[in-house]
Amino acid sequence: EELSLDAMVAEVCDSLEVLVGEKRQHIEFKHGSGVVVNSDRVLLRQAVMNVLHNAIRYSPLDSVLHIACFSQGTMGIVEIADEGPGIARHDLTRVFERFYRADKARSRAEGGAGLGLALAKLFVEQNGGTIELTSDLGRGCRFRILLPLTSERDF
Repeated sequence: EELSLDAMVAEVCDSLEVLVGEKRQHIEFKHGSGVVVNSDRVLLRQAVMNVLHNAIRYSPLDSVLHIACFSQGTMGIVEIADEGPGIARHDLTRVFERFYRADKARSRAEGGAGLGLALAKLFVEQNGGTIELTSDLGRGCRFRILLPLTSERDF
């Protein structure tokens, strides 16, 4: 279906507001882009939810989560940046593997099974898109979900 990235991301932010509040974090959401993509709403929503939930989980108390929706060329983009510990360069591609944990000290008892980002990647790819990650240790992560704009996708 045709889907407004702004509206879908706002919905995800609202659904995670309790977790954000518990960590005294703040979401800074730049919206109003008017970007529309053809997507499976349920899958794309879950992909964004997984990425944002990770950002909340790994960011410190009183931090800011930066989210933006915009277009670039033929792609609609959802960008989520956090102020967490970041991910080492050698782990950047592996975080999208099932059950992989960049921080070996974290146990399953602390939450998660190591599937969230793997599923996010799968769901984005099933919608014809890609997911990218950049990070600097100690300075957080920036995830970008790129999806073909409505006019560019063949059905």
